[in-house]
Amino acid sequence: MNTSDKHSQLWNTFKIVFRLLSPLHIGYKKMRNIQYTRRYVPAKTLWGALTAATARTQNSREYNAIGGSLKRNLRFSYFYLSESRSGSNPLIPDYNKCLKFGGYSKVEFERKFLDSYASTALSPDYNSAKEESLHEIEILTHYIKDTASPIFLTGYIFEKQNTDNPYPWQDALKLLQIGGERKYGFGRTESIAPEQIKNTEKLFDMFKFTLNELNPKIIVTRAYPFPGHVVISQNKSIHGGQNKNDSEKITGETEILVFRETSEANKFGSDVSDPVVTYCPGCSSKFKVELEILENFILSSNKI
Repeated sequence: MNTSDKHSQLWNTFKIVFRLLSPLHIGYKKMRNIQYTRRYVPAKTLWGALTAATARTQNSREYNAIGGSLKRNLRFSYFYLSESRSGSNPLIPDYNKCLKFGGYSKVEFERKFLDSYASTALSPDYNSAKEESLHEIEILTHYIKDTASPIFLTGYIFEKQNTDNPYPWQDALKLLQIGGERKYGFGRTESIAPEQIKNTEKLFDMFKFTLNELNPKIIVTRAYPFPGHVVISQNKSIHGGQNKNDSEKITGETEILVFRETSEANKFGSDVSDPVVTYCPGCSSKFKVELEILENFILSSNKI
């Protein structure tokens, strides 16, 4: 590979903004009868929604073929709430000192952007609620609770240049329904026209990025939050590095990710992925790291 090839751009970058038209539930964990939501949309969730929407535009049920093509030819950032139609000032979690979302404390964020939806199953015999069937679904609202202003989702899609992807993914953005509990009408979105950006700009107004590698890379300088889950290398300690003080270099929480996957139309979520130990979105490092956006939707760095 000559020098010009090595530094040529291999990816195009598109800033994507959606307006939320209905509440959003992104599956996280369940405690007793409450189903909690994540405060952001993981890359894999966005890919799944885009695969389903692309299949609808193609009038096809070839979900494996479509999803596989999108996975090979696109890379996805995580998507975060924004109060702006332009997607500026995204509410990325940040564990530096204490957990915040953009400029909001955890309590302020939950007061403005979280709500819940109660539901129960009915007994056909008595036309009343089945015993112990009441459950509560935590949701991200589609409007700011104290002002009724609309809420937006913002993130990025990277498209491989000279792609062999036959599917018009940008058209499918207009049909996207994201997350869980779609039978209640949750997750409906309105796509704002994708904007191709230059690599001289910054992702989320924070991060420089490079496009001349096998996968796009995000450069995170010290004390900025990780913009997604970052896999913890198996050959290093949970905090990475070589000495006992390395535990002080990463601020935030860890999470074991396990994805439910579907390979057959009538067996939704029947396949379970291998567990991956990660740093959560919002963790920060005291040293600069390059985070590679992997095909399996999480971030990786040889430093951690």
